[in-house]
Amino acid sequence: MKVTLLRYPRTSSRIKPTKVIGMSSSVSFKDFTEKIWKLPQEYLDELRRSAESFYDEPDWCDYDPMGMYIIGLLRHACSGDNLRHFYQQLLALPGETCAAFGFEKIPAYSTLAHFFNTRTAQRASELVDKGRELLEQLCAKTRRVLGRVRSTDGKKVESTHREAVFNPHYKTTLYKGLIDWDLELLVPLKAGFANGVADERPFARESSKCLEHLRTELEVLDGGYYGFEEYAKKNTQHYTLIYFPADENGSPNPEHDLLAEYRDYWKSDEYDIGADTPAQLKFLLAKGERGINAVGRYYRDCQIRESKEHPGEYETKKHRRSLVETGNSLLDNRGLASRVRHASYKQAERDLYWTCHVLQIQKIMKIVG
Repeated sequence: MKVTLLRYPRTSSRIKPTKVIGMSSSVSFKDFTEKIWKLPQEYLDELRRSAESFYDEPDWCDYDPMGMYIIGLLRHACSGDNLRHFYQQLLALPGETCAAFGFEKIPAYSTLAHFFNTRTAQRASELVDKGRELLEQLCAKTRRVLGRVRSTDGKKVESTHREAVFNPHYKTTLYKGLIDWDLELLVPLKAGFANGVADERPFARESSKCLEHLRTELEVLDGGYYGFEEYAKKNTQHYTLIYFPADENGSPNPEHDLLAEYRDYWKSDEYDIGADTPAQLKFLLAKGERGINAVGRYYRDCQIRESKEHPGEYETKKHRRSLVETGNSLLDNRGLASRVRHASYKQAERDLYWTCHVLQIQKIMKIVG
């Protein structure tokens, strides 16, 4: 579909124009929409297929699914307006500018509400997966390594809605956004949603399995949610640093302790008296909970030793995780916190996925230029 982008005349003086939060500055609806249509055609085709997947019969739609998708991006790139105020912003635009969305006129409010609350509510997480796929394609072409440095963490999503759960740590009612971040590009790679006191480990395991094809070199996690099992399994994939208490003491000789644990299995048919450390680790990982915990302790103790012998290098790795808070701020700057202040579980979940997807699309637009 060929779309002609027209110059936007001045909006009504009675309505303050909403700004779309960009990567470095606020841009108008027109600028944002123009940048979307300037993406490579192959990416637009992928996004169109994704938009059409929300409809059972896309060809029968009164409004172009791609146009509805762009409005969805605009909605979740804005700085916190509710849907009705956002709709007033659309109506304030001159009628001919609807060509930028592929429409003859702006859809009715009920149509937009149905699109957000019904059509995309159950499958909004697919937007984040599609955004990651596009980023993978783009990074492969531009010689970037997507997911080279990662961190999985929960983001508090405060809400006064009755479905929100009281969290004693934060002393407020909230939900949890669960996000696996690329800490170099600062974009979400995978997202989930849970109640305010949910365990984050199931999502972390699911995300690790989903992203195991990425060339991750460093992953930084919060030790409050992870134990020896995660130390063991994740470090066999890539270097995984998990926070531990500052006063925690590990073994000064992890290799000696690992060998002692390995020798306890001397009666096993697979036991090899000359096995090196990698072989010992592989052997113990196959020996159930005891063996896995021994491997986890080994990695934990090695990291504690590293923190003492090379504190500068270790702290540099450790503090990569602080970038997660920057990523959370990017989400809130795009209105997430204010939009979900009174939202139900499903509404907040949908909004989190859309806002994560906005970050992905804006990163793609920035890389493409």
